[in-house]
Amino acid sequence: MTACWILKIYLIEKFEVARVTTILIKINSVVMTNPLKINMISFDLFGVIVTEGHLISNVLMDLLPAGCERKKVKSFYEKYNLGVINEAQFWQALGITDYQQLRSTFLDSFRLDADLLMVVGQLKNNFQLSILSNLPPDWADELTTRFKFESLFNPVIFSGHEKCKKPQAEIYHQLISQSDCRNEQIAFIDDRLENLQAAHEQGIVTIYYQREKEAHDFKPDYHITKLSEVLKLFK
Repeated sequence: MTACWILKIYLIEKFEVARVTTILIKINSVVMTNPLKINMISFDLFGVIVTEGHLISNVLMDLLPAGCERKKVKSFYEKYNLGVINEAQFWQALGITDYQQLRSTFLDSFRLDADLLMVVGQLKNNFQLSILSNLPPDWADELTTRFKFESLFNPVIFSGHEKCKKPQAEIYHQLISQSDCRNEQIAFIDDRLENLQAAHEQGIVTIYYQREKEAHDFKPDYHITKLSEVLKLFK
């Protein structure tokens, strides 16, 4: 005899049938809430929270002077992203000394996903929400202030501050340690399968927000094409 039936018999002996039915409905409602047993949902920034997923290829390259090679830009961006060089050194490496206007135009280009505030509003009372993203420290601080991320997410983890980046295992360790959650209690949303595979290897539940086709063999735990679809996973 299952525990559910034992409970049902006990309740019937104690209360009238109508009250038992009401109690069981409430119990079933609690059991069905958050079937994944997740305590924290972590969001990538670019391609998830922010609509644009390719900040260098699709945004910065269009703003740079002619002659700036993408390979060179990416190389120095990776160093800046990990805190190896600072922002002034990044721009100087690209031959740009007066970069403030260009920087402002670049950071002004990003827009929040249309569903973000609605999704956060519905999740925040039942889940810890966090950010895990690759972004240099100065740009991370600017966007965090601009979009008030720290009022919505905790922790807010960026590669430039941690000096490690996705898909390196160390940054997922930081997410786990700063959240006070076990790895299996964390769900991570990203638009890159490579990053999700690395999260999976750390025991984190993976949610793929697919904005475009991607050639990769990894199969995530869950697959969404709109941010609002996350809500269906945690009903």
